[in-house]
Amino acid sequence: MTTTTRPLSTILLENVVNVFTLLNVVILGVLAGAYVHYNDVRLLYDCIGIALVVVINMTISIVRDVRTHRLLERMNVDTDSRARVERPSGFIDVAVTDISENDVLLVAEGDILPADGEVLESRSFQLNAAILTGESADVQPTVGESVYAGTICTMGSARIRVTRLGSDTAAAHIVASARRYDFSPSPTQRRVNRLFELWFGVAILITVLEFALRPEILTNIDDVRRVFTALIGLIPEGLVFFSTLAMVGGVIRIAASGVRVAKLSSLESIASATAVCFDKTGTITTGTSVVRNVLDGKGQKGQPHDAVQNVDTLLDDAIRYHLDRAPTFTDVDEALRRHVGITSHAALPAYDNDTVVPFSSERRWSASRLADSTTWFVIGAPDVFQCHDVADQLHGRVVACALLFSHPLHTSLNTIEPLRYYEFGEELRDGISTALEAYDRMGVSLHVISGDSQDSVSNVVSRLNHASITIHGRCTPRDKERIIEDLQHEGHHVVMIGDGVNDVPAIKRADVGVGLLGAPDVVIGSSDIVIPHNGFLSIPNVITEGRRTTRTVLFVASLYIAKNVMILFMSILGALGVYMPLSPRRGALLSVVCVTIPVLAATVFGLPATPVRNFLQHVIRYSTVASSLSVISVLVSTSYFPHTTSPMVIIAVILGSMCGSAIFAERDTILRRKLAGTGFVVYVGFVGVLLCNGFPGIDLISGFYELTPITPSTTLPVMLGLLIPTVAAAGVHRLADHWIFSQRD
Repeated sequence: MTTTTRPLSTILLENVVNVFTLLNVVILGVLAGAYVHYNDVRLLYDCIGIALVVVINMTISIVRDVRTHRLLERMNVDTDSRARVERPSGFIDVAVTDISENDVLLVAEGDILPADGEVLESRSFQLNAAILTGESADVQPTVGESVYAGTICTMGSARIRVTRLGSDTAAAHIVASARRYDFSPSPTQRRVNRLFELWFGVAILITVLEFALRPEILTNIDDVRRVFTALIGLIPEGLVFFSTLAMVGGVIRIAASGVRVAKLSSLESIASATAVCFDKTGTITTGTSVVRNVLDGKGQKGQPHDAVQNVDTLLDDAIRYHLDRAPTFTDVDEALRRHVGITSHAALPAYDNDTVVPFSSERRWSASRLADSTTWFVIGAPDVFQCHDVADQLHGRVVACALLFSHPLHTSLNTIEPLRYYEFGEELRDGISTALEAYDRMGVSLHVISGDSQDSVSNVVSRLNHASITIHGRCTPRDKERIIEDLQHEGHHVVMIGDGVNDVPAIKRADVGVGLLGAPDVVIGSSDIVIPHNGFLSIPNVITEGRRTTRTVLFVASLYIAKNVMILFMSILGALGVYMPLSPRRGALLSVVCVTIPVLAATVFGLPATPVRNFLQHVIRYSTVASSLSVISVLVSTSYFPHTTSPMVIIAVILGSMCGSAIFAERDTILRRKLAGTGFVVYVGFVGVLLCNGFPGIDLISGFYELTPITPSTTLPVMLGLLIPTVAAAGVHRLADHWIFSQRD
């Protein structure tokens, strides 16, 4: 198997050597130098605190990536390409990695050639080599001609002897590229990265300006620690960390149901879905067809056509001959094979391309010339022929058969009357009604895009008792692509689910292309997401997970940017002489309590799976309101409490305003109550640490984070510092929702 995920050595290197590690090493180096110069043990503890946070984040990140790596490797095995290889007992399916040189492959429509080879026998065999040559036109290799890995069989079938394998073939690069898990950033992640770049630039600028404009602060250890607190706080390492963790976590969760996401951006993209397009076969139905009715050309059961003697026997022989040698493997072909008693697929006979016309989505029929005869057997959609009203008597999926005495490509089939009609029945998937209700709740419109007749599709859809499904029948590949384009022009974010080669243009055109596991290689390679055979039922869960993941990233970004804006303003106030009791360790504590704990709590409790719109507007709104509330609250508190008692009051005010904003900015009532419970536990823990400062163990925590004990006289101010900003946050965010920002995100 070709390894398409990152090796473990790369995972370790990426997590240890990155921009965040470099920045923290520089900061640690400067603080260590300051400790040597000032001999102040507080600087040593600051270094230990920063290093501890770096190691913890790095460890979590490595564990996350290794877990993802192992999961995706297992998924690679589950979705590995298969090939049909000739053995003495016939053709068998094997993994592409088990192919050897000189093996003989049976290649059919939709297959990507897994190796270079030589054509031994051809049956209307056509290849598209655009992936190698850039030419879009199909080619028709002849017997003895070389064909190359990575090309796609677009029509017919062939027996091919393998001549070259290995990583040097085009297939090793092309198929691996189609299978590779793309961890390139999604649009939301790119927004997060831009926010990181902005705040990193602000942090560096403020630090440089403060040291340049006020060089005397180098002689004051408290000023040095305040500047480094702002620098560390403004570097949003946790923003990128938690955002990526949320996206990868979403991929891992849906992978448990057998869904493979090819790139992280697909999870976010499908979260915005407003329309889902699909073929009925294999999605709302099981994909296994059975022959339900057989009618003659006059629409009667068991009666031969008057104009042809022994027509039943002749047709039976003709259809067996055609199916035994047909170069296609559709569900209709397989149903007919079962109906006429064919249990295995014969080896390809040696004959030229003039003896078979393979099925084409554009033609909607196939044909084969009978052995030692000029007679052609043709089978296809009823409206290809002169069907009169016979097909209208049947309500399922219907194909018609006819015999010709000239090449069908040179004959007007609409003048030919069929001699027999086959009607097929399809079973609905279990649980389909529940899935349709889930689509409705999400506000996602459903569109059936099928090559079958409108009546045939309507007959199946009517059994669902779901009137809101839009039906598009008799669609060619170009029709499917056009329907996707029309929906996109109407403002829809479109998901296309397909399992056939004729679905590939629509899959590529859609905002999110979804392929079914087991589909031809070209379908899998074109898809952003691969789902199991019952995947139509799981798509609502994928959309839900995508929305929840995107909502988590929004929550993370809002809290981090609000904290950064608050630190920015407080650093400016500190530079202007306003007392700000900030230090690197206190700043780290505020990050944990005001950001990390709410994020983890929201992730555990589950954020609402509502679509996210206007990402940046929501972040700006939240950060503006929350940071302004914090700064105003701190200014008020410093005006009423002297410096000797105000440090813990100021910390309490910051804690109350930031946690209150995290709680009351959330619109989901259930989650807001759970976050409020988490906030209460945090408040109790904070006050408890301050009151029990002398207890063993607690004194270590309070000492490390520079939490000074409170006395009975300062207990009430600390509690009010927690309570009043929290209540204020409830009111301010309610006003922001209803009055200030009328446009909902």
